[in-house]
Amino acid sequence: MTTVTSASGTTKARTNWISYLVIVGLIGSLFFVGLKLGSALSKQNSGEAASNSAPGAAIVNPPVAVLDHTLTDQNGQPLAISSLRGKVTVLFFGYTHCPDVCPTTLADYKIVSQQLGTDAAKVNFVFVTVDPERDDPAQIKSYLSNFDSAFIGLTADIGLLTQMASEYGATFTAPEHDHKHSEGVEGDNYFISHTSPSFVIDPDGTLRLVYFYGSSPETMATGIRSLMK
Repeated sequence: MTTVTSASGTTKARTNWISYLVIVGLIGSLFFVGLKLGSALSKQNSGEAASNSAPGAAIVNPPVAVLDHTLTDQNGQPLAISSLRGKVTVLFFGYTHCPDVCPTTLADYKIVSQQLGTDAAKVNFVFVTVDPERDDPAQIKSYLSNFDSAFIGLTADIGLLTQMASEYGATFTAPEHDHKHSEGVEGDNYFISHTSPSFVIDPDGTLRLVYFYGSSPETMATGIRSLMK
């Protein structure tokens, strides 16, 4: 049996084939454009979140509104945590007799402040003592002057400090003995075990980032800038 194809049938088949190739080409072009656009967006998002995904950093998700407390600053004046709003706040729990972690963290804050340049005026660097027995306002003020006199130091009674630290997920433990009356122990010769993250609060008073001890100043500066936007 012989099949005969008319000229019009051949033309119609050729037209359909050409249309099919055009459609396939169009889909391929759109797919390629989509890949490039997705890649660009991915790079943009990765750049904006670089500080958050870096080692030693954590995003608080969902963000948490910090509670308000009134403590005493290094000048002996009451200071409410809510009064820090309007700027990014970097907050750390430590104590002035700390031999290593606290001075290293505050030295890093100084580097962060320098890297921020004029933007440093938009940041509160806050040191909250966990050792109110030794860290009175005068002691805190003297201690912070070794790093940056613009840093804020806060103290309060041990009950409030314990409550506030727990709200951030921070902990500290002082020796249970009576420092001033224990035999063979000088009154000021004791250490306090404490956690050491830096808590970053946005200008609206919401905890957004946590940087763990050892995070680089460069990483912290990038993250702080991202919250200024």
